[in-house]
Amino acid sequence: MAENEILDIGSTRRYRRFKAALTDTGLSPADVAETFSEEMLTRLRRQLSKNSLYTILKASEQDSVALSDAIDAFSEKTLARQVLNACTITKSTDVNVIAAKAGDLLIDKLIDQFQLYIAKDKYGFDAARCADLNREIVANLEGCRAQVVVALSNSLSGGKPKILRASRQSRPSANTVASISLRP
Repeated sequence: MAENEILDIGSTRRYRRFKAALTDTGLSPADVAETFSEEMLTRLRRQLSKNSLYTILKASEQDSVALSDAIDAFSEKTLARQVLNACTITKSTDVNVIAAKAGDLLIDKLIDQFQLYIAKDKYGFDAARCADLNREIVANLEGCRAQVVVALSNSLSGGKPKILRASRQSRPSANTVASISLRP
């Protein structure tokens, strides 16, 4: 992942389900946007479960050497820098205020990166499909903002991230699928 990016959509290792959904012309823009937001939340939860942002917050209250050591120890340095930027912008020590600003910065960066990714015209979308995808992604990411803020707030407090997963439809049993597919 590039050092100056939160999300490297173009990476072949990340966001595979989203890129597959993007190329599937049978899916609606709302389905593609939902896939993107689910993968983003899963990725964020994994990042925060590896390291707690609490160390960044405490180091920001100390000297610059401790802060640079804390950022270097954090596995996702760009996320740590976003939290540091949020601390600097808000000039607050309140976890909820910092988490809200960091969530805003993160969501805005994701929207910008998605728009740049679509603008590359790699998939040959027409203008209407691009506009629909942009609108759905922005709406879906705005809907995820509360979950992102809660996860960041928990991590800044030293706890584990709590991101609710989207409700999935129950899968039919093997017998149900077999009886449906074997009907004459």
